[in-house]
Amino acid sequence: MKYSLLFLAALCLAQQAANAQEVSVRMTDDASKSITLGERMSPETVWNRFGVYAAYSFDDTEYLYGHIDHYNTEGLGFTCFNSTVHSFATDSKQYIVIID
Repeated sequence: MKYSLLFLAALCLAQQAANAQEVSVRMTDDASKSITLGERMSPETVWNRFGVYAAYSFDDTEYLYGHIDHYNTEGLGFTCFNSTVHSFATDSKQYIVIID
């Protein structure tokens, strides 16, 4: 019983450590052009940082009940769900993914 409780405690600590990781992407030439998963990004913030407007936006009332904005910059695309960075993808060597 004692060992199973220790094992359970170790699993809980490992889960907390995994959840604490921060995933970011930033431009290699300009560190100010970066985003982090979970970061609050209003359309104004995206414009100030990347100089782009949303490629498309919609309200998902069928499944998520929220507002989704999708942005495309040169080599980077990301999605904000209710003004929070939800996902991103890069296909360019201009950007580097950082897992901290």
